[in-house]
Amino acid sequence: MKKIVYLIFAAAVFFSSCQKDVSESSNSSFSGITSTSDINVPANFDWRTTKIVSVDVSTLAGDYKSKIQVKDMRGNVLLYRVAQINLGDKLYFSLPKSDKEVSLINNGIEDVVKVNGKVGTILEKKAGGYPSNAPCPCDGRMENVTFKYLGTNGATLTVWYKDKGNSKSLSHTFANLTFGDIISVNGFDSKGNSGKPARLKSQTFLSTNNGGSYWNVHTSCSEYILGNIYGPFEVIGFTDGQSRTCSSSCVDTDGDGCCDSEDAFPNDPSKCDIQYIPGENVYGSYAYEDLWPSTGDFDFNDKVIDRTTALILDGNGDVIEAEHKFVLRAAGAGYKNGFGFSMPSTTPGEISNVTSSYPNPGVYTQIDGKGLEMNQTQAVVILYENWNHVVAYSENGKFFNTVTPGSGISAGVGHSDTITVTVEFSVPQVITDVLEIDPFVIRNSQRDAEIHLPWFGPTDLANTSYFNTFKDASSFPGSGNNYVTANNIPWGIETPLSSFEWPRELHDIVTVYHDFAAWASTGMPADWYENGNRDASKVY
Repeated sequence: MKKIVYLIFAAAVFFSSCQKDVSESSNSSFSGITSTSDINVPANFDWRTTKIVSVDVSTLAGDYKSKIQVKDMRGNVLLYRVAQINLGDKLYFSLPKSDKEVSLINNGIEDVVKVNGKVGTILEKKAGGYPSNAPCPCDGRMENVTFKYLGTNGATLTVWYKDKGNSKSLSHTFANLTFGDIISVNGFDSKGNSGKPARLKSQTFLSTNNGGSYWNVHTSCSEYILGNIYGPFEVIGFTDGQSRTCSSSCVDTDGDGCCDSEDAFPNDPSKCDIQYIPGENVYGSYAYEDLWPSTGDFDFNDKVIDRTTALILDGNGDVIEAEHKFVLRAAGAGYKNGFGFSMPSTTPGEISNVTSSYPNPGVYTQIDGKGLEMNQTQAVVILYENWNHVVAYSENGKFFNTVTPGSGISAGVGHSDTITVTVEFSVPQVITDVLEIDPFVIRNSQRDAEIHLPWFGPTDLANTSYFNTFKDASSFPGSGNNYVTANNIPWGIETPLSSFEWPRELHDIVTVYHDFAAWASTGMPADWYENGNRDASKVY
């Protein structure tokens, strides 16, 4: 049975829609393959379409907090962070295997970052001097710097500089500050400045009455400081030595350093940093055949499920909360399949609570007080036990969103509401441990019959005696792919960063996506699902 879900997606999700569909294969070596079962897939091919990459941000190290945003080259937002960067720090995120670069924006300055799946390097390192690609020009010692106070009420700010003898020279004092106060610091003197306004020294120091800590602000136009956060003080504007002003339009209601326009929680000062998978308001897809351990028609539309995730980070960049959104888009089978996901690197004890917008009926699954499935070593969440419970038909039929109405087959048409699952962690999780989940289908309401993507294994409640029966040739319990045939053909695939347009009923995926066979055999092209080389008449 098949089903469809209608969502409003960001324009960036439809990157592939701008490309022309073609009906002929781009690789003649595989044009004769008409069935997925005929592909000779190398044993070491893991079927992944994504990779976890890292970007070394050591060049952004400083004694202030940076506002960092990462986007893919389609413009999809992957990450917002406000953090002090130290030498050796890296950012980790998930990308499609076909992507080689991302855009990194640091306090308004944008760089192209190359990634290779293991480590990335910032291409345009700033080796001192005011960056040429800064949003505002700056020359000479600054005449003025404007700060926004983000600390507790009642503090006193002292602004000072060091004279030639390196001793402290007191300059300005601002008493009894309250949160949100705007502080304008003008130059110390005009000596030798040809009648122009007084200028600040090359380095200006800030300290408060809360202790001996102080912060060093470069006011010589040697660095771009707009947006930098020094302790409780954020630079929101400056005037350079040529009397040119540079200011920020950032509105930060809760004072956590994130502009409201970028803050997913603009009224919660404890939540600012956020990371998206596969991108902000962007969905990736999982597609399954559900007859495991027997094979089917390889149209990969027995279950098509979209997912997008937002990870909430603490000040250390660790994950304290995950919000997953799932949508069932198609179900081209008669089985009453359930669906859930495991968190491979997280134990139940590391989770404090799970909430879902869809209440689990609990017919054949056992859910504990936290919202996790019981008797599991890994943390496991069950979304639903029967897909029929989460869809609404506009036209009844045996299939759901896989058969064209009027084709003579009983076509079911409708939609499924978004199911939102929020996971709260009792122990902050390292980002690399939660960048991917293990989604699985529960076959036909049999709790012990699970169907996973090939690089994952079964949960504790799966019946492993199904392995290596009928057409299954899983490596379990050894290393290698699971839920694959002897030819290394899987029962589940994923596509990232573009919602999968699944084949219509009974159309083998190799006859629809002409690069699928080449990708499975050679690993190229990695963007087979979005490069336009497909038969558009065979997709739903």
